[in-house]
Amino acid sequence: MGNVYVLLQLLGVIFIIGGFYSGQIIIGIVVGLICFIWGGIGYRKVQKEKKLEKNLIPCPYCKEMIQKDAIKCKHCGSDIEPAS
Repeated sequence: MGNVYVLLQLLGVIFIIGGFYSGQIIIGIVVGLICFIWGGIGYRKVQKEKKLEKNLIPCPYCKEMIQKDAIKCKHCGSDIEPAS
């Protein structure tokens, strides 16, 4: 999913450059900046989600995702032995 946002940023750059060459400078800049900013925001969101997923493990009792260093499951209330 992150690659889609990188491609969106690339599309934004292409719109900006294409706007200069085709004489449609204002439209090229506006559409290009929208694509570039939208791509950057989406890419950061995907990277943040990936980072959070790395720190999660399933609870051995209810199988809901909890923090790796949790001592009590927030879903079922079971005491958990911290993973090493």
